[in-house]
Amino acid sequence: LLDSLLQEILSLVNNLAVVCSMLASLFLVFILYQPTQTITSMALTSVQFEVFGKVQGVFFRKCTLKQATALGLRGWVQNTRDKTVVGVLEGQQDKVEEMKDWLKKIGSPKSRIDSAVFSEQIKVEKMDFEAFEIIK
Repeated sequence: LLDSLLQEILSLVNNLAVVCSMLASLFLVFILYQPTQTITSMALTSVQFEVFGKVQGVFFRKCTLKQATALGLRGWVQNTRDKTVVGVLEGQQDKVEEMKDWLKKIGSPKSRIDSAVFSEQIKVEKMDFEAFEIIK
């Protein structure tokens, strides 16, 4: 009886080892497999911007800071003497594209965006900024 019980336990342990091995293999496949979209979204991008319209005196920089931070972006935003707002965005490519749309179409509640110009968009290996900030 004891011998039979011991054999049954050994069989269960072997089966458990096989199941664990299979689960580990599936986990590795899951971790290593990255769809193209995910890889693209993880690429880091940097872009400069300038926004034209009624973008000063309407909390545009503050809202830009809030939106960029929510998207996990880094860089800066600043008013100009020409009554525009300029800055730099850096972060995951898909998040930068989302922020570009926000700068073109949404902005702060009281702003009026006539246009947004983006330049110097490049892929980067690492981010140059520690956070997103307002430059006065």
